[in-house]
This record gives sequence, structure tokens and C-alpha cells, in this order.
Amino acid sequence: MSGTAMKKISGYRGIMVLCIMISWILIQGIALAQEPVFLPLDQLQTGGPAMATEFSEVIALDKPDTSHSLDPFLYPVGALLFTILAGILVRFKHTRWARPLFLMGSLVVLGFINGGCPCPISGFQHILLAGLGQDFKINAILWFVGIVLVTYFFGRVWCGWVCHLGALQEFIYRSNRFEFLRSSGAQNIMRWTRYVLFTALVIQLVATKDIQFSHVDPFRVAFNLSSFHPTGWILLGFLIATSLFIYRPFCRAACPIGLLLGLVHRLPGAALIGKTEQCVECRSCQKVCLSQAIDGHAMVSNGDCIVCGDCLNGCKKEGLSQSRKKCIDASETLPYSGRKLPANMPHTT
Repeated sequence: MSGTAMKKISGYRGIMVLCIMISWILIQGIALAQEPVFLPLDQLQTGGPAMATEFSEVIALDKPDTSHSLDPFLYPVGALLFTILAGILVRFKHTRWARPLFLMGSLVVLGFINGGCPCPISGFQHILLAGLGQDFKINAILWFVGIVLVTYFFGRVWCGWVCHLGALQEFIYRSNRFEFLRSSGAQNIMRWTRYVLFTALVIQLVATKDIQFSHVDPFRVAFNLSSFHPTGWILLGFLIATSLFIYRPFCRAACPIGLLLGLVHRLPGAALIGKTEQCVECRSCQKVCLSQAIDGHAMVSNGDCIVCGDCLNGCKKEGLSQSRKKCIDASETLPYSGRKLPANMPHTT
């Protein structure tokens, strides 16, 4: 029954997003497009200038600041708690149906209501700024560290269950009807593109000592209907177009956080998904994995896996398990690498 409910929710994802966006636009009004800065709904100012910061710490310059010191931590702490809850729910077959609800809630609250904050990408950038001796936001750094810790214990459930950036792409996605987009070459290109863009981001931060990505961030444009630069609108159009036919294109080809969190599973004792002794290599898990993180031998690339739970639901023989022991450690195996793995591999204990 839970599986049927999940399919119904996923089937109506486009209608749900469309209704939310239309309602949000009506609430915001046409004037939102004229705002020079990104502001959450509850902090829009109609009179007097304002300044925008990474975690919605928006203060009207013509009014005294009455906010509490803990306010910048409320959304990050709430997001972390829901991520931990997601890490627990994904372990049980009868609770994985809740994933679309988590994604929708994140899309509404962190995305459309709070203007795309908190953003883990900004947290990573603030860590680099701190290392460069520049001004930084401690809440952004603690937020990023929290995501890393949760990933270590539960896997990349932030990416698969809670991230509002991934949720937007997931609800836009229709189907990958183009064979060349599903090929091993396309997957390798997206993987290497992410490394190139990550390097470019680091070089930009070191060279300018300033966060520039937020000026053209397509997600901020989508959530706020405003852009600091026309490039933001162009990138948003490209994001929407590619998301229709590629499952989470930004996550797989550009997101620096996905790249970094994908390396956490290599740490000793980190959570991962791997084969169990019950696996018969029927490839049912590979067929349902939209991230294409599983190869023909049911070997999981935990660096690409977002712990959505689809493979666990798709396997009828419990051939996959999320654990730190009693499963094959697939951390060194990437799909499409061309390696021929034996059918009976030794299992770790």
C-alpha cells in the first residue's frame, strides 16, 4: 500500500509543483521581480533599503534589529533534524514512501518560502573564506559541518530526501527518452564536469576572496524570481530544460556539495549501501536507480548514490543493505568503469 501511495505522489509531482509556483507568484505579486535583493517572504520590505545575506539575516536599515541571536540557526537546525529523521526512515521498507513528502516540504519551506536558504554550497564557500582569512558566517560553517556528520552516519540522505535544490530538479524531471543521455559516456562527462566546475569555484574564491556564485545562482532565481545578473535567468532556463530529460543534472554535473558528500563514504565506518549474500545479480536495483549509481553486477557507487531507497525497494531478495558491515564495500567501484567483477565476491564482516 505504501508503494502505491508513493507512486501516486510521484506521478503528480509536476502538477504539485505547478500549483505551488502559481500560488507563490500570486502571493508575492508582480513587484517581487523588481526587488534588487533576494528576500524571504516574511522579510520583504516595502519601504527603505535592505541588505541580503546568506541565511536570511535581512535587516531593514531604517528599522532597529529586533531579531534574536538564534534566528539564523533555526532553519539549518530544523533541516538537519529532518535529515536525521530521513536517515532513519530510509532504513525501513514501510517508511520509504515518505520521501516525496520530505522533498515537497523542503521545496516549499526552504525553497519558495525561505528563498533557497540555508544553502550548503554557501556553507562550503564560507569555510574557504575562513581559511583565506576573510569574513565568514559561523552559522554557515556549522551548517555545512552538520551535513557532513549526518552523511557519515546515514549516507547522502540530505541529497536524496531533503535538499531543496535536488527537489526542484526531481519534480521537474519527466523521463530520459534519449539513449545517448543514459550512456556511460554521458555519465562520465557529467562526473568530470563536476570536478572541473568544483575546481573553477575554488579558484574563483581564492582569486576574488568573495562569493560570486550567488549572483548567478539559478536556484535563487527560481525561488525568488529575481536575479542580480541576466546570466542567472539563462542558467535557470538551462537548468529547467536539462532537468526535464536528465535526472538531477545539477546534482550530477555541477554541485560541489554532492561531490564532497560523495567522498564521505570513503572514511572508515561511514554508512554505505552494498551487496549482501542474498544478491543474485538480477539487476532489478540497477533498473530502478535513476542516479545510475549501480552497475550490471549490482555494485553500488556510493559516491553517486543519494540514498533515495529505490534500489532497496526494487530488490525482492534483500540483496542490498545499508550498513557499515556485512556488505561489500563498493567505495572503490564506479559504474561503467569496464571492470569485470566475479559473480561470487567475498563479503566483509
